[in-house]
Amino acid sequence: MRFLVAILSLALCGNSAFARFGEVRTLTGQTFQGHVRVTPGRIVIVNVAESAVYNVESSNIARISFPAYPINEASNPIATEGVPQGWQESDIGAVRFLGSARHEGNTFTVRSSGMNIDGNGDSFHYVFKPVKGDSEIIAQLSSIHYTHPEAKAGLMMRENLNEYSRNVMLALTAMRGAALQFRSTERDGTAALSLPRVFAPQWLKLRRRGNEFSAFTSPNGRVWSLIERVSMAMSDSFYVGLAVASAQDGAVNWTTFSRVRQASRIVSEDFTPEVELTSGTTIFGRPDTANKDEITFAGIPKVLRVPTPRVSRISFQPLAGDLAWRTRASRPGVFVNNGDFFDGDFRSITGGEVTISSVLYGLRSFEIDNEALAVVLQPRQWRPQPFEVETADGSVIRASEFTLGNGEIKVKEPALGEVRVPASEIMELRRR
Repeated sequence: MRFLVAILSLALCGNSAFARFGEVRTLTGQTFQGHVRVTPGRIVIVNVAESAVYNVESSNIARISFPAYPINEASNPIATEGVPQGWQESDIGAVRFLGSARHEGNTFTVRSSGMNIDGNGDSFHYVFKPVKGDSEIIAQLSSIHYTHPEAKAGLMMRENLNEYSRNVMLALTAMRGAALQFRSTERDGTAALSLPRVFAPQWLKLRRRGNEFSAFTSPNGRVWSLIERVSMAMSDSFYVGLAVASAQDGAVNWTTFSRVRQASRIVSEDFTPEVELTSGTTIFGRPDTANKDEITFAGIPKVLRVPTPRVSRISFQPLAGDLAWRTRASRPGVFVNNGDFFDGDFRSITGGEVTISSVLYGLRSFEIDNEALAVVLQPRQWRPQPFEVETADGSVIRASEFTLGNGEIKVKEPALGEVRVPASEIMELRRR
């Protein structure tokens, strides 16, 4: 008997999209564990340890749940001298001692005896990538090694590797606050916007779009404050990276940059946007484009097709307390990270920006990663539903009824109608 059950279990689980290990609870108080297969009208559970096969009719299901698959943790990265593939390092200008770098994962420790990044010529150590076109770089600086009050470390975009090059830098100093500085003409002086109240620990972001350079700071790497935008000409091919200057003759400064990321466009890894429907269903996913008809998501195609007229709000950052309530009760518009609200009707999402149309402001766009907290499209019309389906990406579909199909569950969602969810995407179905 046990052999037959094992054979049956293999047959049921041959297609991983149809059979997974899980647990089924019934309305009559029973709980079954084993390999679960969704079939039309019923759930089949094979428990090899008990030499048993169980069948549960859809009308008797209280809860179906599947444990999250364990993540194979990678071994801890080994700290090594030098820089990883794709990065380079060099001393820029005259230095007393050779600089160097050490890296571990996305953390870099940069050592430099360079005197300064200022005036018409520079002296520092640079860890960089050669890039072309638009670029962003982010890093967290917990502290700056003290070799001088003006010891400097930060993010830089630089036209070439000579000491007189055009460049833009967002820098922190050991004791003199921060600065956004730039040299717009080779061999000319360096202009600076002083930020005397900004100190480590701090997150920094430097971004190039065409010939516009934008600098941002953040206390947590999620909500960013724009420092300033600088317009200046720079070659389409340039260098982006981490810069350190000791500011003390004969002293070597070493400063650590953690959580370093560089790309043509960087999206937040700490929060996945929430798209909330008028029915209360919540979909987790990063909107790539949206118009008056439909929202499409970046990355893997979503299980759900999301019509824009059924959307209540989109949250781009975590919302809690009073702000969470306000965004659900608000008239249409955009909430931004400085606390302001801009009244207006939703128009689109494209190129990392959300656009509204307002009587006061006309067409107004807000950067999703740096400005917008949430956009409200219309009031939520939420009513409790008897069933909820949680999918692998964290989305929660609220449904008035469900039926079991072959390897899928069909639910009736008030705002979307019938939604077909593959069994492989389901983490839990629960009766409320």
